Amino acid sequence: FFFFLFCLRLIYSSCLFRIRMIDNNSPWLYWSDFQVAPNFELLCNIFDIERKVATATIPASSQVIVIEEQSLRKSMAILNRMTGTSITNTRNTEILEHLIREVKDESSLHFAVTIVKDLNTQLAPFESDISDASIDITSKLDQLDATREQVYQALFVCTLWKEWDMRQWLSAKQFFVVISTLSKEKLAKQLCLSIQEILTHNLSVFDDDNGIASRDNMEKGLCCAFDKFMLIPCFNYLALSKRMTQQKEFVQNINFEADKLWTIDEKVLEEVIALDLRLRTAESPPDIFIENYLVILLQCCPQYTELTVQLLLDKANKNIKNQELTRILQLIWTKDEEDKKNEKTSLTWNILHFLLKDKKKRAYWIELLANSSIISDHNLFLKLLQDSLQGWLHGTEEKKGDAKNVPFHSKVIELVSSDTFAKAKSYHQCLIESVDERSRELWLTNKKWTSEEIGK
Repeated sequence: FFFFLFCLRLIYSSCLFRIRMIDNNSPWLYWSDFQVAPNFELLCNIFDIERKVATATIPASSQVIVIEEQSLRKSMAILNRMTGTSITNTRNTEILEHLIREVKDESSLHFAVTIVKDLNTQLAPFESDISDASIDITSKLDQLDATREQVYQALFVCTLWKEWDMRQWLSAKQFFVVISTLSKEKLAKQLCLSIQEILTHNLSVFDDDNGIASRDNMEKGLCCAFDKFMLIPCFNYLALSKRMTQQKEFVQNINFEADKLWTIDEKVLEEVIALDLRLRTAESPPDIFIENYLVILLQCCPQYTELTVQLLLDKANKNIKNQELTRILQLIWTKDEEDKKNEKTSLTWNILHFLLKDKKKRAYWIELLANSSIISDHNLFLKLLQDSLQGWLHGTEEKKGDAKNVPFHSKVIELVSSDTFAKAKSYHQCLIESVDERSRELWLTNKKWTSEEIGK
């Protein structure tokens, strides 16, 4: 058999890589046999169409990567005459497809990128070659459950886009999926420089004004407010590398009000918030606090209040002052926006309403009663807390059918047995008045008492 050799300057020493055959009719060097030894010699096995093996030792100064059988080239030539396609283009596409398939992780990505850069002159692929080879690769990132392998393959495609100046980028959601996957594997500062560069390059296409994704003034694509919201944890992750130089103006002018017609996927919203909270540590506060934008989102889209509050409660720590939900309420009431009084009242009431639904959530609500000054001393906020306590004691929530029916005497026990409520002195009078009005319900003759409650 005769072989056609493409060139590559091997720059690795003592490295091991793996490559598989494209198909049964196309012989390739096995990447596992592609090793540069300390003596600067390359030992490789060549597999032909009949699976026969020839062993050869090649000096590292030689240039070799892919071996293609001449008979296959003849088949391509025949196909070329019949279809008018280019042998070179077909070859380029096959090589790129093969490299994409072999990218599994950071190491194989780095090697594949080196191959492409070193073979730039020899391959000289057209944009169509890259597009044909990478079809459906980045679209797999439209799903939140994209695999680690799919993420690294997409990053390789992004590298091709960048190297050939194709002016193509990942969408905001695809970029988020990449960051979410990488963050589970390693810290941002542990990413190799080439990956950081391709990520910051992709992030740079999102314009800092009016929610538009800028593409070097050549093309602009619509980037809705929620797209920019998705980029907040991405920016926070990359900022942890300490190499991030891009400013954070790209999240300015997030206008959820203008984007009310856009549908927000609740699962995506949940993943965005969860990622941002997961990245937080006491030593590394976020560059951009997502709570600032959550407030705006919830005021415009109150239907996501319960989902958001539950996520924040799941992340809650023992100190109410440092909890994200506390910060949300602070942001609502520290801004003096009289024209948005109705939105602030409605959002706060929705949050309190959700907290009253079960005992576990009410623990935070009781914390608010005892520490209301941490949030705000605004009279309207204090009245909302008072109303929520009175409404709960009077059974308003149960009447709406939104909360579990808790007997009045059980509510009294829950409050008086709480060390935290003991500190909420400004609300004790409300409880006393309710007890005076419904004292008969506290008699032990009330059949609603359980043996466990009597034992207390």
